[in-house]
Amino acid sequence: MTRRLLLSRSPGETRVALVSNGRLIDYEVRRDHAPPRLDGIYLARIRKMTGDGRLAFADIGDAEVMTDLDAKSARAAGWSLTEGALVPVQIAQESRRGRLARATTRLGSIGPRLVYLPHAAADSVSHRFSAAAEKDAVAQLLPRIERRSGGFVARRGARGASIEVLQAEARALMTEWESCTERFATARSPGVLLAPTAPGVGLLRDTVSAIPDEIVSDDRAAAEPLAAFCRTFLPDAAAPGWIPAAEMARAFDDLEEQIDAALSRRVAVPEGGALTVDRTEGMTVIDIDSGAAFEGASFGRGAQQLNRRAAHEVANQLRLRAIGGLVAVDLVGSPRGKAGAAVLAAYRDAFRDDPARAEIDLVESRGVVLISRQWSRQPLDEVVSAPAERTDRPSPESLDTIVLRAVRAARVAVSRAPVTRLTVHLSPAAAGHWTVSHLAPAVAELLAETGLSPAIAAHEDWPDARVEIGTD
Repeated sequence: MTRRLLLSRSPGETRVALVSNGRLIDYEVRRDHAPPRLDGIYLARIRKMTGDGRLAFADIGDAEVMTDLDAKSARAAGWSLTEGALVPVQIAQESRRGRLARATTRLGSIGPRLVYLPHAAADSVSHRFSAAAEKDAVAQLLPRIERRSGGFVARRGARGASIEVLQAEARALMTEWESCTERFATARSPGVLLAPTAPGVGLLRDTVSAIPDEIVSDDRAAAEPLAAFCRTFLPDAAAPGWIPAAEMARAFDDLEEQIDAALSRRVAVPEGGALTVDRTEGMTVIDIDSGAAFEGASFGRGAQQLNRRAAHEVANQLRLRAIGGLVAVDLVGSPRGKAGAAVLAAYRDAFRDDPARAEIDLVESRGVVLISRQWSRQPLDEVVSAPAERTDRPSPESLDTIVLRAVRAARVAVSRAPVTRLTVHLSPAAAGHWTVSHLAPAVAELLAETGLSPAIAAHEDWPDARVEIGTD
Protein backbone atom coordinates (compact mmCIF):
# COMPACT_ATOMS: atom_id res chain seq x y z
CA MET A 1 0.00 0.00 0.00
CA THR A 2 1.40 3.39 -1.05
CA ARG A 3 0.26 6.52 0.76
CA ARG A 4 0.95 10.07 -0.41
CA LEU A 5 0.22 13.43 1.16
CA LEU A 6 -0.10 16.15 -1.48
CA LEU A 7 0.01 19.86 -0.61
CA SER A 8 -0.68 22.36 -3.38
CA ARG A 9 -0.43 26.10 -2.93
CA SER A 10 -2.13 28.54 -5.30
CA PRO A 11 -3.11 32.21 -4.98
CA GLY A 12 -5.75 32.51 -2.27
CA GLU A 13 -5.91 28.87 -1.19
CA THR A 14 -4.10 25.68 -0.18
CA ARG A 15 -5.28 22.17 -1.05
CA VAL A 16 -4.22 19.03 0.79
CA ALA A 17 -5.01 15.46 -0.25
CA LEU A 18 -4.23 12.16 1.50
CA VAL A 19 -4.16 9.35 -1.07
CA SER A 20 -3.80 5.59 -0.59
CA ASN A 21 -3.15 3.50 -3.71
CA GLY A 22 -4.81 6.14 -5.83
CA ARG A 23 -7.89 6.36 -3.59
CA LEU A 24 -8.63 9.71 -1.98
CA ILE A 25 -8.81 9.24 1.80
CA ASP A 26 -9.00 12.84 3.04
CA TYR A 27 -9.15 16.25 1.40
CA GLU A 28 -8.92 19.81 2.68
CA VAL A 29 -9.29 23.21 1.07
CA ARG A 30 -8.07 26.22 3.07
CA ARG A 31 -8.91 29.72 1.93
CA ASP A 32 -6.51 32.51 2.90
CA HIS A 33 -9.28 34.93 3.82
CA ALA A 34 -10.99 32.41 6.13
CA PRO A 35 -8.22 30.45 7.90
CA PRO A 36 -9.40 27.63 10.18
CA ARG A 37 -9.10 27.85 13.95
CA LEU A 38 -9.38 24.14 14.81
CA ASP A 39 -7.11 23.06 17.70
CA GLY A 40 -5.82 26.61 18.16
CA ILE A 41 -5.72 28.01 21.71
CA TYR A 42 -7.00 31.57 22.20
CA LEU A 43 -7.26 33.99 25.06
CA ALA A 44 -10.99 34.63 25.30
CA ARG A 45 -13.08 37.10 27.21
CA ILE A 46 -16.24 35.53 28.61
CA ARG A 47 -19.05 37.72 27.39
CA LYS A 48 -22.20 35.94 28.55
CA MET A 49 -22.67 32.72 30.51
CA THR A 50 -25.56 30.37 29.89
CA GLY A 51 -26.59 26.75 30.40
CA ASP A 52 -26.34 26.88 34.21
CA GLY A 53 -22.81 28.20 33.95
CA ARG A 54 -21.58 25.35 31.75
CA LEU A 55 -21.53 27.32 28.48
CA ALA A 56 -20.55 30.83 27.53
CA PHE A 57 -20.35 33.17 24.58
CA ALA A 58 -16.76 34.38 24.39
CA ASP A 59 -14.75 36.86 22.33
CA ILE A 60 -11.44 35.47 20.97
CA GLY A 61 -10.37 38.71 19.29
CA ASP A 62 -11.51 38.25 15.71
CA ALA A 63 -14.65 36.21 16.32
CA GLU A 64 -17.17 35.05 18.89
CA VAL A 65 -17.30 31.38 19.95
CA MET A 66 -19.48 29.19 22.12
CA THR A 67 -17.29 27.58 24.76
CA ASP A 68 -17.78 24.75 27.20
CA LEU A 69 -16.70 25.77 30.69
CA ASP A 70 -14.88 22.90 32.38
CA ALA A 71 -14.96 23.80 36.08
CA LYS A 72 -12.49 21.06 37.03
CA SER A 73 -9.79 22.37 34.66
CA ALA A 74 -10.49 25.94 35.76
CA ARG A 75 -10.01 25.07 39.43
CA ALA A 76 -6.76 23.26 38.66
CA ALA A 77 -5.47 26.24 36.65
CA GLY A 78 -6.80 28.94 38.97
CA TRP A 79 -8.99 30.59 36.33
CA SER A 80 -12.09 32.59 37.11
CA LEU A 81 -15.07 31.48 35.03
CA THR A 82 -17.10 34.67 35.35
CA GLU A 83 -18.46 37.16 32.86
CA GLY A 84 -15.73 39.57 31.80
CA ALA A 85 -12.90 37.22 32.79
CA LEU A 86 -10.05 36.34 30.41
CA VAL A 87 -9.48 32.57 30.05
CA PRO A 88 -7.72 30.39 27.47
CA VAL A 89 -9.95 28.23 25.28
CA GLN A 90 -9.24 25.66 22.57
CA ILE A 91 -11.29 25.40 19.38
CA ALA A 92 -12.86 21.94 19.11
CA GLN A 93 -15.27 22.55 16.20
CA GLU A 94 -15.09 24.96 13.30
CA SER A 95 -18.04 27.27 12.61
CA ARG A 96 -20.53 25.98 10.03
CA ARG A 97 -23.70 27.24 8.40
CA GLY A 98 -23.70 30.36 10.50
CA ARG A 99 -23.19 28.51 13.78
CA LEU A 100 -20.46 29.70 16.10
CA ALA A 101 -17.26 27.72 16.43
CA ARG A 102 -17.22 25.53 19.56
CA ALA A 103 -14.42 25.81 22.11
CA THR A 104 -13.53 24.33 25.49
CA THR A 105 -11.52 25.35 28.53
CA ARG A 106 -10.20 21.76 28.76
CA LEU A 107 -6.94 22.41 26.94
CA GLY A 108 -4.48 20.01 25.37
CA SER A 109 -1.38 19.85 23.17
CA ILE A 110 -1.99 17.19 20.52
CA GLY A 111 0.58 14.87 18.97
CA PRO A 112 0.28 11.78 16.78
CA ARG A 113 0.57 9.40 19.75
CA LEU A 114 -0.25 11.48 22.83
CA VAL A 115 -2.35 14.38 24.01
CA TYR A 116 -0.91 16.39 26.90
CA LEU A 117 -3.59 17.73 29.27
CA PRO A 118 -1.77 20.19 31.54
CA HIS A 119 -4.57 20.37 34.08
CA ALA A 120 -5.52 16.68 34.22
CA ALA A 121 -4.98 14.72 37.41
CA ALA A 122 -4.36 11.33 35.78
CA ASP A 123 -3.40 9.54 32.56
CA SER A 124 -5.85 7.69 30.32
CA VAL A 125 -5.98 5.61 27.16
CA SER A 126 -8.23 6.26 24.17
CA HIS A 127 -11.27 3.99 23.93
CA ARG A 128 -10.43 3.58 20.23
CA PHE A 129 -7.91 0.81 20.97
CA SER A 130 -9.52 -2.30 19.50
CA ALA A 131 -7.34 -4.85 21.31
CA ALA A 132 -7.30 -4.99 25.10
CA ALA A 133 -3.69 -6.21 25.09
CA GLU A 134 -2.53 -3.14 23.12
CA LYS A 135 -4.46 -0.85 25.43
CA ASP A 136 -2.97 -2.44 28.54
CA ALA A 137 0.57 -2.28 27.15
CA VAL A 138 0.27 1.45 26.45
CA ALA A 139 -1.39 2.10 29.83
CA GLN A 140 1.63 0.56 31.58
CA LEU A 141 4.01 2.94 29.77
CA LEU A 142 2.19 6.20 30.55
CA PRO A 143 3.18 6.43 34.27
CA ARG A 144 6.84 6.19 33.19
CA ILE A 145 6.64 9.44 31.21
CA GLU A 146 8.41 12.19 33.16
CA ARG A 147 6.42 15.37 33.77
CA ARG A 148 6.05 18.04 36.42
CA SER A 149 2.26 18.09 36.27
CA GLY A 150 -0.71 17.17 34.11
CA GLY A 151 -1.70 13.95 32.43
CA PHE A 152 -1.43 12.23 29.06
CA VAL A 153 -4.00 10.54 26.87
CA ALA A 154 -2.60 7.78 24.67
CA ARG A 155 -3.99 7.91 21.12
CA ARG A 156 -4.17 4.90 18.82
CA GLY A 157 -0.94 6.06 17.21
CA ALA A 158 0.81 5.02 20.44
CA ARG A 159 0.36 1.32 19.59
CA GLY A 160 3.73 -0.42 19.65
CA ALA A 161 5.65 2.77 20.53
CA SER A 162 8.59 2.47 22.92
CA ILE A 163 8.85 4.48 26.11
CA GLU A 164 11.70 6.46 24.51
CA VAL A 165 9.49 7.52 21.59
CA LEU A 166 6.60 8.44 23.91
CA GLN A 167 8.92 10.40 26.22
CA ALA A 168 10.36 12.37 23.31
CA GLU A 169 6.88 13.27 22.08
CA ALA A 170 5.78 14.17 25.61
CA ARG A 171 8.70 16.60 25.94
CA ALA A 172 7.78 18.29 22.66
CA LEU A 173 4.13 18.64 23.73
CA MET A 174 5.06 20.05 27.14
CA THR A 175 7.44 22.54 25.50
CA GLU A 176 4.62 23.64 23.19
CA TRP A 177 2.37 24.13 26.19
CA GLU A 178 5.01 26.14 28.05
CA SER A 179 5.23 28.59 25.14
CA CYS A 180 1.45 28.93 25.30
CA THR A 181 1.49 29.69 29.04
CA GLU A 182 4.20 32.32 28.53
CA ARG A 183 1.97 34.16 26.06
CA PHE A 184 -0.99 33.80 28.43
CA ALA A 185 1.01 35.38 31.26
CA THR A 186 1.64 38.59 29.30
CA ALA A 187 -1.55 38.85 27.19
CA ARG A 188 -4.05 41.51 28.15
CA SER A 189 -6.68 41.16 25.42
CA PRO A 190 -8.30 38.35 23.40
CA GLY A 191 -6.14 36.78 20.70
CA VAL A 192 -4.07 33.77 19.67
CA LEU A 193 -2.00 31.93 22.27
CA LEU A 194 -1.20 28.82 20.20
CA ALA A 195 -1.78 28.94 16.45
CA PRO A 196 -4.03 26.37 14.76
CA THR A 197 -2.33 23.60 12.80
CA ALA A 198 -0.86 24.56 9.43
CA PRO A 199 -2.27 23.03 6.22
CA GLY A 200 -1.61 19.29 6.08
CA VAL A 201 -0.29 19.00 9.62
CA GLY A 202 -3.64 17.89 11.04
CA LEU A 203 -4.07 15.20 8.37
CA LEU A 204 -0.54 13.95 8.99
CA ARG A 205 -0.95 14.00 12.76
CA ASP A 206 -4.28 12.20 12.72
CA THR A 207 -3.37 9.50 10.18
CA VAL A 208 -4.12 6.48 12.35
CA SER A 209 -3.16 3.44 10.30
CA ALA A 210 0.10 4.40 8.54
CA ILE A 211 2.49 7.30 8.02
CA PRO A 212 2.47 8.45 4.38
CA ASP A 213 5.28 6.97 2.30
CA GLU A 214 5.68 10.27 0.47
CA ILE A 215 4.92 13.90 1.31
CA VAL A 216 5.19 16.32 -1.60
CA SER A 217 4.38 19.98 -2.18
CA ASP A 218 4.70 22.49 -5.00
CA ASP A 219 5.56 25.25 -2.52
CA ARG A 220 8.58 24.92 -0.25
CA ALA A 221 7.42 27.59 2.20
CA ALA A 222 3.98 26.00 2.59
CA ALA A 223 5.63 22.62 3.24
CA GLU A 224 7.95 23.89 5.99
CA PRO A 225 5.38 23.37 8.81
CA LEU A 226 5.00 19.76 7.62
CA ALA A 227 8.78 19.34 7.65
CA ALA A 228 9.00 20.82 11.16
CA PHE A 229 6.24 18.52 12.39
CA CYS A 230 8.02 15.48 10.95
CA ARG A 231 11.33 16.48 12.52
CA THR A 232 9.70 16.81 15.93
CA PHE A 233 7.11 14.03 16.00
CA LEU A 234 7.73 11.64 13.08
CA PRO A 235 11.49 11.45 12.50
CA ASP A 236 11.05 8.17 10.58
CA ALA A 237 8.73 9.78 8.04
CA ALA A 238 10.03 10.82 4.65
CA ALA A 239 10.99 14.50 4.53
CA PRO A 240 8.58 16.56 2.42
CA GLY A 241 9.74 16.78 -1.16
CA TRP A 242 9.14 19.41 -3.83
CA ILE A 243 7.60 18.85 -7.26
CA PRO A 244 6.86 21.41 -9.99
CA ALA A 245 3.42 23.04 -10.00
CA ALA A 246 2.56 21.40 -13.34
CA GLU A 247 3.21 17.93 -11.94
CA MET A 248 1.15 18.71 -8.83
CA ALA A 249 -1.70 19.96 -11.03
CA ARG A 250 -1.68 16.63 -12.88
CA ALA A 251 -1.77 14.74 -9.57
CA PHE A 252 -4.87 16.68 -8.46
CA ASP A 253 -6.42 16.27 -11.93
CA ASP A 254 -6.18 12.50 -11.41
CA LEU A 255 -8.22 12.95 -8.19
CA GLU A 256 -10.82 15.27 -9.74
CA GLU A 257 -13.43 12.56 -10.24
CA GLN A 258 -13.19 11.48 -6.59
CA ILE A 259 -13.34 15.11 -5.42
CA ASP A 260 -16.45 15.67 -7.55
CA ALA A 261 -18.01 12.53 -6.06
CA ALA A 262 -17.37 13.90 -2.55
CA LEU A 263 -19.42 16.97 -3.51
CA SER A 264 -22.25 15.16 -5.29
CA ARG A 265 -25.48 13.76 -3.90
CA ARG A 266 -24.98 10.31 -5.40
CA VAL A 267 -21.80 8.22 -5.33
CA ALA A 268 -21.08 4.69 -6.54
CA VAL A 269 -20.20 1.80 -4.23
CA PRO A 270 -17.29 -0.29 -5.55
CA GLU A 271 -18.45 -3.56 -7.16
CA GLY A 272 -22.05 -2.37 -7.52
CA GLY A 273 -24.68 -0.26 -5.81
CA ALA A 274 -24.73 3.42 -4.91
CA LEU A 275 -25.16 5.84 -2.00
CA THR A 276 -27.48 8.85 -1.97
CA VAL A 277 -26.30 11.41 0.59
CA ASP A 278 -28.69 14.10 1.87
CA ARG A 279 -27.40 16.49 4.53
CA THR A 280 -29.95 18.61 6.36
CA GLU A 281 -29.59 21.11 9.19
CA GLY A 282 -30.16 18.46 11.86
CA MET A 283 -28.76 15.22 10.44
CA THR A 284 -27.47 13.38 7.39
CA VAL A 285 -29.37 10.56 5.70
CA ILE A 286 -27.63 8.03 3.45
CA ASP A 287 -29.68 5.62 1.37
CA ILE A 288 -28.07 2.47 -0.05
CA ASP A 289 -29.41 1.77 -3.52
CA SER A 290 -28.91 -1.79 -4.78
CA GLY A 291 -29.23 -0.96 -8.50
CA ALA A 292 -27.92 -3.98 -10.40
CA ALA A 293 -25.73 -5.14 -7.55
CA PHE A 294 -27.65 -8.39 -6.99
CA GLU A 295 -26.94 -10.00 -10.35
CA GLY A 296 -26.17 -13.67 -9.77
CA ALA A 297 -27.18 -13.61 -6.08
CA SER A 298 -30.37 -14.03 -4.07
CA PHE A 299 -31.89 -10.92 -2.53
CA GLY A 300 -30.91 -11.83 1.01
CA ARG A 301 -27.35 -12.77 0.16
CA GLY A 302 -26.91 -9.86 -2.24
CA ALA A 303 -28.33 -7.35 0.24
CA GLN A 304 -26.02 -8.62 2.97
CA GLN A 305 -22.96 -8.31 0.73
CA LEU A 306 -23.93 -4.81 -0.44
CA ASN A 307 -24.66 -3.56 3.08
CA ARG A 308 -21.23 -4.70 4.22
CA ARG A 309 -19.41 -3.32 1.16
CA ALA A 310 -21.20 0.00 1.52
CA ALA A 311 -19.87 0.42 5.07
CA HIS A 312 -16.41 1.38 3.85
CA GLU A 313 -17.79 3.82 1.28
CA VAL A 314 -20.01 5.43 3.95
CA ALA A 315 -16.99 5.89 6.23
CA ASN A 316 -14.91 7.23 3.34
CA GLN A 317 -17.57 9.74 2.25
CA LEU A 318 -18.21 11.08 5.75
CA ARG A 319 -14.49 11.65 6.25
CA LEU A 320 -13.99 13.23 2.82
CA ARG A 321 -17.01 15.48 3.24
CA ALA A 322 -16.07 16.31 6.87
CA ILE A 323 -19.62 15.49 7.99
CA GLY A 324 -20.39 15.00 11.66
CA GLY A 325 -23.44 14.78 13.90
CA LEU A 326 -26.14 12.14 13.53
CA VAL A 327 -26.03 10.05 10.35
CA ALA A 328 -28.75 7.50 9.49
CA VAL A 329 -27.83 4.85 6.89
CA ASP A 330 -30.87 3.15 5.35
CA LEU A 331 -29.76 -0.42 4.62
CA VAL A 332 -31.06 -2.74 1.94
CA GLY A 333 -33.52 -4.93 3.85
CA SER A 334 -33.49 -5.37 7.62
CA PRO A 335 -30.62 -7.68 8.62
CA ARG A 336 -31.25 -9.39 11.96
CA GLY A 337 -29.45 -11.78 14.26
CA LYS A 338 -26.12 -12.94 12.87
CA ALA A 339 -26.65 -10.99 9.64
CA GLY A 340 -27.26 -7.79 11.62
CA ALA A 341 -24.23 -8.43 13.80
CA ALA A 342 -22.07 -8.91 10.69
CA VAL A 343 -23.27 -5.59 9.22
CA LEU A 344 -22.65 -3.76 12.50
CA ALA A 345 -19.15 -5.27 12.71
CA ALA A 346 -18.44 -4.13 9.14
CA TYR A 347 -19.40 -0.54 9.98
CA ARG A 348 -17.36 -0.46 13.15
CA ASP A 349 -14.38 -1.86 11.28
CA ALA A 350 -14.84 0.71 8.49
CA PHE A 351 -14.61 3.60 10.97
CA ARG A 352 -11.63 2.16 12.84
CA ASP A 353 -9.15 4.47 11.09
CA ASP A 354 -11.38 7.55 11.08
CA PRO A 355 -9.65 10.37 12.99
CA ALA A 356 -13.05 11.59 14.22
CA ARG A 357 -14.73 9.77 17.08
CA ALA A 358 -17.77 7.77 15.94
CA GLU A 359 -20.41 5.77 17.85
CA ILE A 360 -22.29 3.19 15.76
CA ASP A 361 -25.46 1.20 16.43
CA LEU A 362 -27.91 -0.88 14.40
CA VAL A 363 -31.68 -0.57 14.67
CA GLU A 364 -32.56 -4.04 13.41
CA SER A 365 -36.30 -3.51 13.24
CA ARG A 366 -35.86 -0.56 10.88
CA GLY A 367 -32.82 -1.70 8.94
CA VAL A 368 -30.97 1.49 9.85
CA VAL A 369 -27.40 2.02 11.02
CA LEU A 370 -27.09 5.10 13.26
CA ILE A 371 -23.73 6.85 13.38
CA SER A 372 -22.88 9.70 15.72
CA ARG A 373 -19.69 11.22 14.32
CA GLN A 374 -17.69 13.98 15.95
CA TRP A 375 -17.87 17.39 14.26
CA SER A 376 -14.55 19.18 13.84
CA ARG A 377 -13.80 20.71 10.43
CA GLN A 378 -16.16 22.77 8.33
CA PRO A 379 -17.98 20.50 5.82
CA LEU A 380 -16.26 20.27 2.45
CA ASP A 381 -19.24 21.48 0.42
CA GLU A 382 -19.44 24.67 2.48
CA VAL A 383 -15.70 25.35 2.05
CA VAL A 384 -15.74 24.74 -1.70
CA SER A 385 -18.89 26.78 -2.28
CA ALA A 386 -17.54 29.74 -0.30
CA PRO A 387 -16.09 32.63 -2.33
CA ALA A 388 -12.42 32.25 -3.21
CA GLU A 389 -11.68 35.66 -1.73
CA ARG A 390 -13.23 37.88 0.89
CA THR A 391 -16.21 39.67 -0.64
CA ASP A 392 -18.25 40.58 2.40
CA ARG A 393 -18.54 44.22 3.36
CA PRO A 394 -20.21 45.35 6.56
CA SER A 395 -23.69 46.71 6.05
CA PRO A 396 -24.72 49.97 7.70
CA GLU A 397 -27.11 47.94 9.86
CA SER A 398 -24.34 45.67 11.16
CA LEU A 399 -22.12 48.68 11.88
CA ASP A 400 -24.99 50.24 13.83
CA THR A 401 -25.05 47.12 16.02
CA ILE A 402 -21.28 47.24 16.57
CA VAL A 403 -21.27 50.92 17.56
CA LEU A 404 -24.21 50.47 19.93
CA ARG A 405 -22.47 47.47 21.48
CA ALA A 406 -19.38 49.65 21.99
CA VAL A 407 -21.51 52.32 23.69
CA ARG A 408 -22.95 49.72 26.08
CA ALA A 409 -19.50 48.27 26.79
CA ALA A 410 -18.17 51.77 27.55
CA ARG A 411 -20.97 52.35 30.08
CA VAL A 412 -20.15 49.07 31.82
CA ALA A 413 -16.43 49.87 31.93
CA VAL A 414 -17.05 53.29 33.51
CA SER A 415 -19.47 51.83 36.07
CA ARG A 416 -16.87 49.40 37.44
CA ALA A 417 -14.29 51.91 38.66
CA PRO A 418 -13.49 55.64 38.62
CA VAL A 419 -12.36 56.63 35.13
CA THR A 420 -10.74 59.82 33.86
CA ARG A 421 -10.13 58.78 30.25
CA LEU A 422 -12.12 56.51 27.96
CA THR A 423 -10.94 54.98 24.66
CA VAL A 424 -13.07 52.90 22.29
CA HIS A 425 -11.01 50.58 20.09
CA LEU A 426 -12.70 49.58 16.81
CA SER A 427 -12.05 48.48 13.23
CA PRO A 428 -11.68 51.31 10.70
CA ALA A 429 -15.18 50.71 9.33
CA ALA A 430 -16.79 50.78 12.78
CA ALA A 431 -14.71 53.79 13.86
CA GLY A 432 -15.86 55.70 10.79
CA HIS A 433 -19.46 54.81 11.61
CA TRP A 434 -19.27 56.27 15.14
CA THR A 435 -20.24 59.74 13.93
CA VAL A 436 -23.25 58.91 11.71
CA SER A 437 -26.15 61.19 12.52
CA HIS A 438 -28.76 58.59 13.50
CA LEU A 439 -26.44 57.22 16.24
CA ALA A 440 -25.71 60.68 17.69
CA PRO A 441 -28.36 60.34 20.45
CA ALA A 442 -26.76 57.15 21.77
CA VAL A 443 -23.28 58.72 21.74
CA ALA A 444 -24.61 61.88 23.40
CA GLU A 445 -26.28 59.78 26.10
CA LEU A 446 -22.93 58.11 26.83
CA LEU A 447 -21.34 61.56 27.29
CA ALA A 448 -24.18 62.75 29.53
CA GLU A 449 -24.12 59.62 31.66
CA THR A 450 -20.34 59.31 32.11
CA GLY A 451 -19.16 62.88 31.65
CA LEU A 452 -16.49 61.56 29.30
CA SER A 453 -16.06 62.06 25.57
CA PRO A 454 -14.41 58.83 24.38
CA ALA A 455 -11.41 58.80 22.09
CA ILE A 456 -11.94 56.56 19.07
CA ALA A 457 -8.99 54.37 18.08
CA ALA A 458 -9.11 52.59 14.71
CA HIS A 459 -7.02 49.42 14.18
CA GLU A 460 -6.30 48.45 10.58
CA ASP A 461 -6.04 44.69 11.15
CA TRP A 462 -9.14 44.36 13.33
CA PRO A 463 -12.31 42.59 12.13
CA ASP A 464 -15.44 44.72 12.25
CA ALA A 465 -17.01 42.76 15.11
CA ARG A 466 -14.14 43.39 17.53
CA VAL A 467 -14.74 45.99 20.23
CA GLU A 468 -12.50 46.85 23.20
CA ILE A 469 -12.74 49.58 25.81
CA GLY A 470 -9.69 51.19 27.37
CA THR A 471 -9.90 53.16 30.62
CA ASP A 472 -7.47 55.15 32.73
